[in-house]
Amino acid sequence: YRPDEQALSLFSFALAQLREAGGQAARLNIVTDGRAFTSPWGILLDGEGGPGFKESFAAWASLTQSYERDAAAWNATLHALQETYPAPAGLHLELLYNRLHLLQVATLCFGLALLLLLAGSLAGKPLHAWPRRLIGIGLAAQALAVVSRIVILARPPVGTLYESILFAGLVLVFYALWRYRTGRDALWLWQGAIGGVLLLILAFANDQPGDNMMMLTAVLNTNFWLTTHVLTITAGYAFCLVTALMAHRALWLGNYQNGSYLPLRRAALLALFFTATGTML
Repeated sequence: YRPDEQALSLFSFALAQLREAGGQAARLNIVTDGRAFTSPWGILLDGEGGPGFKESFAAWASLTQSYERDAAAWNATLHALQETYPAPAGLHLELLYNRLHLLQVATLCFGLALLLLLAGSLAGKPLHAWPRRLIGIGLAAQALAVVSRIVILARPPVGTLYESILFAGLVLVFYALWRYRTGRDALWLWQGAIGGVLLLILAFANDQPGDNMMMLTAVLNTNFWLTTHVLTITAGYAFCLVTALMAHRALWLGNYQNGSYLPLRRAALLALFFTATGTML
């Protein structure tokens, strides 16, 4: 074969590979004319390009050519691209989320609250004020983390097993702290501290390495079902855990007929309501 024929054959092979790979990566829309975005292979394969895409396409080509060869050209091209592509709204929030380590702060607060409750119980002088404050701070940190993930991912808070544990822990601690404020029963401080720290540790154990802001591939992977079915059933799991902790405490103390029945019954009914509603949804 002549050199021009070899070049044509190589080009045809590369174009076929590009068409095959491009069909599986349609979302890499990084080339822009200032108004619309398309993928590099979209310009070649689907005719989505135009004169306005020339500068952006040339910048990405320069970035590819300077990779591991010309650091100065690499940095200059990156700065040029940074001016072309405005940062997404959630990017700065995600950077702040990763720097603050809100879930680790919440775990520390719940753990310290549990230690203070244990120390007060062993000393015969129950401590309520500081454990309540620490549980409140931990709840605020965990709530801020969950809300941040909602804003960053632009979807409801539960899309993975890791996130379901985070949300269940948030519901459990909120309910425990609310019940303490209404009844001043130290039982709910114990519930909040134990449930909060255990569920966060369980969440960290189920956290996938690398980026944990992902989405499970599932039939119910839509914002409607993630908001209705998933959140409802996850809240039911939280109340199931509340009921289990209360029942074990009552059995341990042997007073399940004196003082523990009514709050246990209420927690069990809430668990039944949320899990039944979530199942029907």
